[in-house]
Amino acid sequence: MTFQIDKMIKEAIDLLEKNNIEEAKRKLKYAYEVYDRHAWLSKDGKLYEKDVYDRFSKKGVPFKSTHSFDVDVVVLQKNHRVKLIECKVVRKDFLYLYPSDYEKLYTIYRRLKALGYIPEPIVAVKMPKRKRERLIVLKEEWMEKGFVIKIRFHQSSRRITVDWFMSRKMKSSLEK
Repeated sequence: MTFQIDKMIKEAIDLLEKNNIEEAKRKLKYAYEVYDRHAWLSKDGKLYEKDVYDRFSKKGVPFKSTHSFDVDVVVLQKNHRVKLIECKVVRKDFLYLYPSDYEKLYTIYRRLKALGYIPEPIVAVKMPKRKRERLIVLKEEWMEKGFVIKIRFHQSSRRITVDWFMSRKMKSSLEK
């Protein structure tokens, strides 16, 4: 995202050097809109992280670990149980989680499991437009096999469902 804005600003500077002022203004305005939209979404995500953090504070010792563990919230509980929570805020009625999206979560999951802990990877999804949220516990086989996870809101039943499937790239690489 930052790269995209930097690229647009660089293009605007090039246009100014060529005396194309109107086009440069348009580029800068668009760059600002993209930045503003991202800042708003990011703020919303941080607020949701705080909600999840507060919710799990009664069930264990939570801490924000974006810098140390690369997971949004980690909750330490009794009997060597650890919840690894990744928060997602979605503006659409669906979300696809690809293996690259939960790769860090799976890496930490394996590391903690090797140390004798009982980790539980969770993706917390909030759909503010629909006023719905859902905690999805990722199964080890989904992460191990690299499934794509589809989280979808159904308008008729007002429910959020979770489906998982193998991507076409994975299928074709297994067939070879």
